[in-house]
Amino acid sequence: MKFVAFMVMMLFAVNADAQQRCRRCEGSGKIQEYCSICKGYGEKYCSTCGGYGVRNCGFCSGSGRLRCTYCRGRGLVNNDTQYCPKCDGYKEVNCSNCKGTGHIPCPSRCDNGKVTCSSCRGTGIHEWSCPNCRGTGWIR
Repeated sequence: MKFVAFMVMMLFAVNADAQQRCRRCEGSGKIQEYCSICKGYGEKYCSTCGGYGVRNCGFCSGSGRLRCTYCRGRGLVNNDTQYCPKCDGYKEVNCSNCKGTGHIPCPSRCDNGKVTCSSCRGTGIHEWSCPNCRGTGWIR
């Protein structure tokens, strides 16, 4: 009887020190999830231009045209006898800041309205050590 009790005690002692693979990280020691900031794409819309890659010109408010400073927007010069040589009588000229387009490139130099996600560094995946096994992959 003492021998059987000894064997049962040894069996429990061996199982108490046995290690199992961590179920949370599946033995890798690391947990990977899609990035919650960029939703796994690795890039997000630029906050400066809203993802468009361009912004409205601040000088002309996006119209591409400014009031002619030569004739002060009247279209005529020399006591209203001649058309203005700068605007040809149209009272407006192309904006010199945006060259008449109404848009300027995004000042943050984004790539077509998208920037690399700083949270996951463009991978789209967050990776960290498993808190259950402390990064070893094994649990007692």
